[in-house]
Amino acid sequence: AIRDHEADAALILINENIGNSIENDLPEDRGHPVQIRKLISTDIEKNVFVSMYGAKSKSKWGTVKSIYTDVKIKYSDKEHTLLNLICISQNGKAISDPGDSGACIQDENNNLVGILVAGSKTASYAIPAASLFTKLDINLI
Repeated sequence: AIRDHEADAALILINENIGNSIENDLPEDRGHPVQIRKLISTDIEKNVFVSMYGAKSKSKWGTVKSIYTDVKIKYSDKEHTLLNLICISQNGKAISDPGDSGACIQDENNNLVGILVAGSKTASYAIPAASLFTKLDINLI
């Protein structure tokens, strides 16, 4: 697990000998991430369309409003600031609900752009996938 100003994430190791399987309930029309896309400043001007499938809110979409947003997140024990998050909204409202954290944020080509970490009434926030995967030294397979 890691929690610093760039990430709030944990990895798990799956024991394949247990015999349980991990299933996801993504709809069939929902593609799995094909590669990681690092958003750049010019993407903001293009109103990049992104979508997510959250555990609570299910399928939602919005546009990227910023890629350098700093957000204070309240945890049960304290407040923590994450830097350079992707800010996403749909008509001035968040695309996520409480319980959606960890959902993949994908562009229209199913490229993974971020992992949902927080939300407010007006926006949802994601850790950039490129930064997170580099920090955790992991690859998308």
